[in-house]
Amino acid sequence: MRGGPHRSQLTLTSAIGVVAALAAAMLCACATRGPVSIAPPSATATSTPAPQAAATPEWNLFPDFTTGKIDVYKDGEYVGSITGDEPGDPPIPHKDPRQLEPYP
Repeated sequence: MRGGPHRSQLTLTSAIGVVAALAAAMLCACATRGPVSIAPPSATATSTPAPQAAATPEWNLFPDFTTGKIDVYKDGEYVGSITGDEPGDPPIPHKDPRQLEPYP
């Protein structure tokens, strides 16, 4: 027994109800509001450029997850590294004594 002829009527009624609900939701979502009035900019309000902030140094940290060492660069120049055994808080980067200094 598959349900008889009333079964197709129920499916058709459900489909019409679903389509009507979707149409109502789309109509509500696409409804526009009244025109928005945008005030023209006033001639007395002039924008002055912001004063230049003091140049802050750019710090870059490059951690090496295999050794735990963090290389520290300030404005593109190597400052040192942090290995985790530095005293004090915050730790101050130091150059590795085994690192070769470039020739002048």
